[in-house]
Amino acid sequence: MPERAGERGLPSRLRIALELDFSTRDSTPSLPIPSKGEGLRRTVYFVDVSPESALPWTPALVTRGFAVVPAIQRWCADPAIVPCHTLISHLVSFAPVRISSWDRVAFILDGDRTGPKRADPRAFDNRYLQNPDLLPSPDLLRGLGFTHSVWISRGGLAHDLAPYVESLSRAGMSSEAVSIARAGH
Repeated sequence: MPERAGERGLPSRLRIALELDFSTRDSTPSLPIPSKGEGLRRTVYFVDVSPESALPWTPALVTRGFAVVPAIQRWCADPAIVPCHTLISHLVSFAPVRISSWDRVAFILDGDRTGPKRADPRAFDNRYLQNPDLLPSPDLLRGLGFTHSVWISRGGLAHDLAPYVESLSRAGMSSEAVSIARAGH
C-alpha cells in the first residue's frame, strides 16, 4: 500500500486499518474497523502504547478525520521512574491546532504508565494505573453514537483497563483488542 503524506511512522497494521476504513473497495477489513456502509461514528479507538511512539501518529490521524485526545496522567518529574522529557516535548509538538469533528476519536493512553518492574529507588515513582474517571463515560460515548471500541496495544488489554471496558459492555458497547508487534512499527 502506498504511503500517504502524514502517515510515516504509523504502525503498518494501524495504517492498513485506516486505509480499509476509508477504502471504497468492498473488502473485509483484517482489523476490527467498521466497513464503509456502517458509518464512521460507530467506533472509538483507545491507543495504549508508549505515548512517545503514539503521539507522532497525530498528524496522520488528524488527516484521516480523527480527534486525537491524549489521556495521560503521568506525573512529570526528574529524575523519575517513567521518563518524561520526550513525553512533554511530544505533547507540545504534536498537539492538534484544532479539532474539526468529534465523529472519529482516538484516545492516546500512556502504555508506559506502569513503568519498569525494577526501578532506581532514588527516582520519583510516577508509575500509575489508568483512572477510568478520566476517560469518557459510556453514556457520553453512546450519546455521541459510538457503539464499538477498539483497544490497540502491544500485547492485549492492560489489567487496569478491564473495569472500564466492562462498563462499556454494560452500556451496550462492544470492544475488541488489536495488538501491534512493536510500538512505532
